[in-house]
Amino acid sequence: MRVLEDVTTRRWSLATVAATAGLVQLDVIAVQVALPALGQEFRAGFHELQWVIDAYAVALAVFLLLAGSVSDRWGRKRTFTAGLCVFAAASLACGLAGNTELLIAARAVQGVGGATLLAVGPALLSEVFTGRSRPRALAVFGSVAGFAMAFGPVVGGMLVLLGGWRLIFLINVPLCLLIGWALQRHVPVATGRKAVATDWTGGALMIVAITLTVVSAMSIGQQPVSGTLVWVVLAAAVVAMTAFLLTEARRGADALLDLSLFRSITTNGMSLLALLTGATSVPAIFFSMAYLQNRLGLSPATAGLTLLPWTILIWAGNMASARLLRICSPRGILITSMSFVAAGGVLAGLVRPLDSLAMLLPMMVLFGLGMGLWNPVRLMVVLHEAGPGRAGLSSGHNQCLQQLGVVLGLSFTGVFFQTRVGTSLTGAVGPLPPEVLAGVAAGRFAQPAGQSAAQWEVAARGAYQAAFQSTMLLIAAGACVAAVVAASTVRSRHVLSSEDTVS
Repeated sequence: MRVLEDVTTRRWSLATVAATAGLVQLDVIAVQVALPALGQEFRAGFHELQWVIDAYAVALAVFLLLAGSVSDRWGRKRTFTAGLCVFAAASLACGLAGNTELLIAARAVQGVGGATLLAVGPALLSEVFTGRSRPRALAVFGSVAGFAMAFGPVVGGMLVLLGGWRLIFLINVPLCLLIGWALQRHVPVATGRKAVATDWTGGALMIVAITLTVVSAMSIGQQPVSGTLVWVVLAAAVVAMTAFLLTEARRGADALLDLSLFRSITTNGMSLLALLTGATSVPAIFFSMAYLQNRLGLSPATAGLTLLPWTILIWAGNMASARLLRICSPRGILITSMSFVAAGGVLAGLVRPLDSLAMLLPMMVLFGLGMGLWNPVRLMVVLHEAGPGRAGLSSGHNQCLQQLGVVLGLSFTGVFFQTRVGTSLTGAVGPLPPEVLAGVAAGRFAQPAGQSAAQWEVAARGAYQAAFQSTMLLIAAGACVAAVVAASTVRSRHVLSSEDTVS
């Protein structure tokens, strides 16, 4: 009877924790499908739409490490429950938001809850599962998160079709209530490991440094923000980051960021790779989804279905990479992964508006396989380099850096895209007000006063097309840099144990 109870507890624990990972990751991608509809309702510019994504990603990045530390002191189940409540309440606020400012604020709070769930979930599973069952449980946790990321565009498109963009957020509320019931009824209280003092100073400095960096990046070229102010904010970010690193160095083993992890050249390379892959993968999906809706005029549901080959291949790449590790070196797989993403970006940069959707298929195949191969190999290399004693800490650091890469990538590519739209459009029709340029970058091509209808339509859509192509080529360049980093820094040859290879 005791065995049956243990099996039931494990199954419910795995289902509960994995479901939250799916929800958190789904809200990274699915929301991107809804941005054009959201922008139309709120008359939001490109800059505001970026913050809808970035506010969530920033909170995920900066609270991933802090949440894990808090859970060691406060209790993992209790911290996980609090994160679930925050995520549900913020999702409700997002669904009811009456303007972009309230939506952005709610998205930031939602990211705090999401970071708590992602950080504490694996630790909860590690308490319930032991021995050989533990890596299998963690693999299921990662697979569900990957599945949600892969099929986010399709799910988001269907939800927008059924109930508008607000449904993407509101559906989280009943799902969180169901997960909360299962959590309290079936998931045991985790004992946790010996608690250490939470590094609140380091956490606060990290939040300030990352937030100021993102704000400075997204303020470039924005009116009425001056160039001097951007540099002042960036300098403040550098000061905060320097103070953070000095604080962590003094705290040693109790630090939020253990700097001794970075003594390995492979760990350093994987850290830089995490930044670069985050900075290329999510922006590629973001701009592709916007292009399908804004430039080609597809509905959110149709756009999500159009990207289905891409998303399926992300899933297939995840599954294939584990097998490839048995016969290929991690470095070879990582180089191949980044090369596929770079090739996909080049093909996207050659896309023309008159091309049929079938012409997009090679781009989607390359992007999907490249992004899919990356994540399992990343995890295995990072865990191998850290060793059993610091595996969780190293994985958390790398995941934090990948989320930071998403934030910075969206910020810089967004600024580049908007600047490219402005350059092309003003070159074709002359000077225009900033709000008109922001509207075109957001996919609104309404004719402004004083412009010829025929000339404006061609110029506005042409500027959007040129900006999309240039941005995708920029993403391809970032993936090329990532391939070079993988080739020059990743030294791990074998990351599977003999038991893993046989099983």
